[in-house]
Amino acid sequence: MTGPIIGTRPSQETGAALPGAHLTLVILAGAYLLSFIDRMIPALLIDPIRADLGITDTQVSLLIGFAFAIVYTTAGVPIAWLADRWSRKGVLIAGIVIWGSMTAGCGLATGFIQFFIGRMGVGLGEAALTPTAYALVTDLYPPQQRSRAMSVFVVGGAAGAGIALLAGAAVIDLAGTGGALAPWRVALLLLGGLTLLTALPISRIIEPPVSPGPRTAGNDTLKSLIVALWRERGAFAPLFIAVPLMNLTLYGAGAWGPAVLTRVYHWDAVSAGTWLGGTQVVLGIAGTVLFGWLGDRARRRGGVDQLLPMLAASCVIGAIAVGSLVVVDSAAAVILLLGAMTFATGSVGVLAPVALQAITEPDSRARTASLFLLVANLIGIGAGPSSIALVTDQLFGRPEAVIDAVALVCMPGLVIGALVTWLFAKPYADRARKLGN
Repeated sequence: MTGPIIGTRPSQETGAALPGAHLTLVILAGAYLLSFIDRMIPALLIDPIRADLGITDTQVSLLIGFAFAIVYTTAGVPIAWLADRWSRKGVLIAGIVIWGSMTAGCGLATGFIQFFIGRMGVGLGEAALTPTAYALVTDLYPPQQRSRAMSVFVVGGAAGAGIALLAGAAVIDLAGTGGALAPWRVALLLLGGLTLLTALPISRIIEPPVSPGPRTAGNDTLKSLIVALWRERGAFAPLFIAVPLMNLTLYGAGAWGPAVLTRVYHWDAVSAGTWLGGTQVVLGIAGTVLFGWLGDRARRRGGVDQLLPMLAASCVIGAIAVGSLVVVDSAAAVILLLGAMTFATGSVGVLAPVALQAITEPDSRARTASLFLLVANLIGIGAGPSSIALVTDQLFGRPEAVIDAVALVCMPGLVIGALVTWLFAKPYADRARKLGN
């Protein structure tokens, strides 16, 4: 259990998960949970961070979104290149050490620049996790089990986003207890230390050999890989175009959900974080697990052809939920609608990576995933929260209009994403069948 399984045939040939796959999957899910807590918790700590550092709202938004997203998205490509050629376990450990150290560093920051650099470091470290984990899960499990396996990994993110709100609420609740350090600093220092400890179980995961399959000649450079993806653009379009639009909705609504309750319904931050966080944990996990099961069931009945229609249908449901925000008049309804959107869009985190791996050659899985994540997260993390802020400020001009801005930005994102997914379902299915999936 301490290293690669030498001579073990990959799961695609044996029809069963490799020995030790389940433990490795749980460890990866735990790391993913921590990564979401580390990246999301500043969203609920905006006011104490702004007050202590003496910075503006614009600077806070740069710390939460841009500083993290610009490095997280761009660093994933060279890191994934290492993961496809070097030790995936080594890449993961290095990433965890970097993002854990930088999270703790943010807790010690005394100004905007220091916090900005720290958030960039968090993005650099976390960039190692997702594409590497996608490739590992694909090599550990046979095709008929991958949706459920991916749902176990992704459930860490679904839970982590909600737990970040709950943890942030708890920190704010402790604000009056005093102490040498502000509670938000204590929270970041503790999270950083806990993340560093995760390197120990990561060192115990198994690292299977790269899956068998046709090696794509000339795909060793970034340029050649992009050219290869462009040749199959009809198959990759529903993932590289639609999923970023879906992510814009998820990150935008996630960032501004608490503000809807505090600004429109005058809830305190503790109550907003507790209720939204609890709802997101329960419904986010439920949606992720459900779509993992449905994805495997669909593959057993009709291959990967049914994954994209399922993804599109679920996003239409999510669009109806978030669009309904403009007609409700109670905080309870807002929480239920945001929870319904979270449940329905649980499909994105599960079905999209499984669908991507099904049309990707085995020797470029991590790199292709990194390019996909670059586009999806640059738009989702980088533009999602900011687009809602711009609509609130420039179009409506009232802070309490954030609820209308969330609906106006997020509903079209999901609808257009679903439409693109439907339109390109056939070339996607043709590509998957060509690779034997």
